[in-house]
Amino acid sequence: MVEHLIYTERVIGSSPIAPTKRFLRAGVAHVVERNSEKIEVTSASLVSGTIVHIDPLLDNGIIKEKILSIVYMTKKETAIHLREKGKTCGEITSILDVPKSTIWCWIKDLSLSKEIKKQILDKTREKCRKNILAYNKNVRPVEAAKIRDAWTEKARKEIMVISDKNLKLIGAAIYWAEGNTKNRNRIQFSNSNPLLVKVAIKFFREICKVKDDRICARVHIYPGLDYKKTLNFWSRITNLPKGRFYTPQIQISRASKRVMARNTLPHGTLHLTICSTELSSIVKGWIQGISEKI
Repeated sequence: MVEHLIYTERVIGSSPIAPTKRFLRAGVAHVVERNSEKIEVTSASLVSGTIVHIDPLLDNGIIKEKILSIVYMTKKETAIHLREKGKTCGEITSILDVPKSTIWCWIKDLSLSKEIKKQILDKTREKCRKNILAYNKNVRPVEAAKIRDAWTEKARKEIMVISDKNLKLIGAAIYWAEGNTKNRNRIQFSNSNPLLVKVAIKFFREICKVKDDRICARVHIYPGLDYKKTLNFWSRITNLPKGRFYTPQIQISRASKRVMARNTLPHGTLHLTICSTELSSIVKGWIQGISEKI
């Protein structure tokens, strides 16, 4: 199929610009203005005239191109010409709508100057750089998230039924990590993670056999938090009546030096206390048993 290489002279207003080259694909219609009359022509009926383009980058100005001459070239000839002018294989493929493998067969044996080789190499590297950046920004995070989700879902399905024995071990380990193991007369547990708190409260109720009227709760909140919403949240998580919650403590931790990012603890921290020397000793015994059997 014949391609049309059109040499044009660009004019913006009354200022001419260096001649440029335009490629018109065979069979594609183009709008041409001749004697102030716009007509539509195809590659088979191209005529001399002025092609009108609207370019918003030029303050909505009109760029007019005057056709100086028309050269008829085959796609292979056009590909070779483009390559000699510094076009990459990908760019030629986009222009001519020909498979990249075919383009490469046409141009692979061309002898190019050092300047043209450098120009092609620079454009290829720049495209690779942009593609890598785009992949890392748009594609890779999505693919990585899918992989992580698949791992998580597979692991989740491995947990079938949690027996009382399992819950005893889990609860003791949680208290070992997050509880106050130094106090001899009471159980003291605090955390800001609602899922962890759910496990702990289930451990106290079902394994330690603690009734709700022996569980005291207090919320530590930070300036800016709505205590009413926070109280409703933790009451729902623990299934404890609001009457079991003591007056909240409002503070900023010393470690934060009174500077804390907003929403890092949107529900504050829940503290649970159970006054029982016996239970404190039993839980410590479970922890010691775990440490000895590991």
